[in-house]
Amino acid sequence: MDHPQTTLLTGGTSGIGLELTKQLIAEGHRLIVVARNKERLAALNSTYRTRISCYQYDLSSPQQVDELCKLVSVRHPKLNMIINNAAIQETPGFLDEDFSFDTIELETRINFLAPAWITSRMLPLLLQQNGKFQNLI
Repeated sequence: MDHPQTTLLTGGTSGIGLELTKQLIAEGHRLIVVARNKERLAALNSTYRTRISCYQYDLSSPQQVDELCKLVSVRHPKLNMIINNAAIQETPGFLDEDFSFDTIELETRINFLAPAWITSRMLPLLLQQNGKFQNLI
């Protein structure tokens, strides 16, 4: 490979995502980390500033996902891998006093729709970088 892996990682500031961030950087990846928490993103940026680009976006918003994908396409044209790691767990119960369909919708947007939106919008760039896979689609 003539350049290091450039990987878009959602939810890379805590839990499994943070561990993935550390391991991928140790393996030489150039990381694009997307998360909601501004302070955690700033901490990552200060620790790994030469190997990481951090962006704060709300992946439950189709508009923000569009903005993110446009930004990544312009600033990181060598993107060749996506790890959709961002997720939330609301677990609402239908019999809970504070039950709300809003929690189900939010969980669905972040855990299912956001990875689909990101993959769909970034696929042309991924195919450009990984052209050998074009015949599989």
